[in-house]
Amino acid sequence: MNRSEKVWDRFAKNYDQKARADKTFTRTMSIMKQYTQPGSMVLDFACATGLFSIDMAREVKEVHGLDISSKMIELANKKVAELDISNAVYVQGSVFDERYISGTYDLILALNILLYFKDTEKVIERIYQLLKPGGIVISSTACLADKKTLLSAIAGTLIYLFMKMGILPEIRYLKMTELENMMKKEGFKIAETDVLTLNPATEYLIIARKTG
Repeated sequence: MNRSEKVWDRFAKNYDQKARADKTFTRTMSIMKQYTQPGSMVLDFACATGLFSIDMAREVKEVHGLDISSKMIELANKKVAELDISNAVYVQGSVFDERYISGTYDLILALNILLYFKDTEKVIERIYQLLKPGGIVISSTACLADKKTLLSAIAGTLIYLFMKMGILPEIRYLKMTELENMMKKEGFKIAETDVLTLNPATEYLIIARKTG
């Protein structure tokens, strides 16, 4: 078990409670519903407990969820069983796993995940590959390099300390423009952006479409 898996396993038990209390939760769910189609194949990348994608499962063709944390996946599958949902599958794994075939998905959710990679560019490239032409990625990312307030600066310092202590996984400090440019360089066309919140960090929403 690697460090990141251990960290997210610790967060699993209280994940839903904390996520629902976040002021961006309702806004994110509302945006997702705008891009939900009955025939859609959906990949929930870094799905955690399935909190976001299980809600849309009955409105789409299939949901495939993946996460590095076995505890998160265990909770996601428990929900699927309790709700008797037959078209949602949650597995522990990586977006680079060969089980995920290029050109499969109409919609990919990448919520609160892109900052946890040193090679964010390669992850965006992989997302592009997995989408069908015209497919959509919805991402929300804490862009910690865009510090707008004193509170943001304090939060950034605490995050750095928690990383060094092993309480948080390694985090890449990104800027909003940097993230947008990565997507454009890969070939995505930006459809919508929004700053979901400034405190304690700049939470940046990008909705982008695969061209070609």
